[in-house]
Amino acid sequence: MGWQPYRAGKVLAALAGARVRVLARSTRRHGSAAQAVAATLDLARQAGVAARIAPVERLGPAELADCDILTNSGHLRPITGEAIRLLPDRAVIALMFEAWEFREADLDLPACRARGLLCNVVDDPEACGFFLNSVVRRGDLQLAVSTGGAAPALAKRLRNDLEERFPADYGDYLAFLRQARERTRSRVACPALRARIADELASEAGYQRFLRLDAAQRTAWVDELIAHNLPEAPT
Repeated sequence: MGWQPYRAGKVLAALAGARVRVLARSTRRHGSAAQAVAATLDLARQAGVAARIAPVERLGPAELADCDILTNSGHLRPITGEAIRLLPDRAVIALMFEAWEFREADLDLPACRARGLLCNVVDDPEACGFFLNSVVRRGDLQLAVSTGGAAPALAKRLRNDLEERFPADYGDYLAFLRQARERTRSRVACPALRARIADELASEAGYQRFLRLDAAQRTAWVDELIAHNLPEAPT
């Protein structure tokens, strides 16, 4: 059935912590609304998030007033100015057009702009209120690339380059640098000396040395740098 990919999106949102309302309608092409809802709930039960997904028969004022993310799926179109006025200030509208088009009849874009609501429009920088960065995450390290909607393919290539340049162990490396910074701040009073230690630990040579050492050796390395940079006590 044509609705099969859509049920995955609902379940993924629930897995990410969202409360999801499922609104479906029967079509000749995609089958019945009851089938779509039942399949979505079945997948949600398998994923352990059925409690986060609730079917609704209509998208009324109460649902709109509590909505964080609104899409323009077929049964929600058009998103009118009246509906937009009911959305909370935090709401974001994610439009699922074909990549080469923006259908003005599907969305009252001036009403969105008047409310200050953000709209993400696939491949239409003029209509888009924000762009999603292409992100590489390594623990707390986040590297983001954006072309402002001009060339998503380039953003994808650069993201792949960053994934190769910064392998998964950079997450552990960053955790080590955080611990080393805390250890240094507690023992070295001079900001300039603390910065010198941090620069050495964060250098490319420092990263390569981090990879060669085990946990105990890394701690000893930090202590050695601290001792080397502490000012000599007056005699």
